Amino acid sequence: MDRDEIRAKVRDILAEVIEDDNVEIEDATVAEEVPDWDSINHVRMIVDIEAQFGIRFEIEEITRSENVGDLVDMIKAKLDRQGA
Repeated sequence: MDRDEIRAKVRDILAEVIEDDNVEIEDATVAEEVPDWDSINHVRMIVDIEAQFGIRFEIEEITRSENVGDLVDMIKAKLDRQGA
């Protein structure tokens, strides 16, 4: 799975979590730029990402990510290690 496919899936997950099908994200997007992407919805999104991609994050990884691009990179690295 390439970065664009991962980002699209993350966008779909975020759209479902915040109930906004029109949400748009880029690598540089941060939570503060997206209405309703608060701390509770961030946790919901991470849980959904873990379930849909079949991966697990460590707390340190979650707190280290500063934007969507960081999150996509972490997902890609985990999938690559799994051979997905």
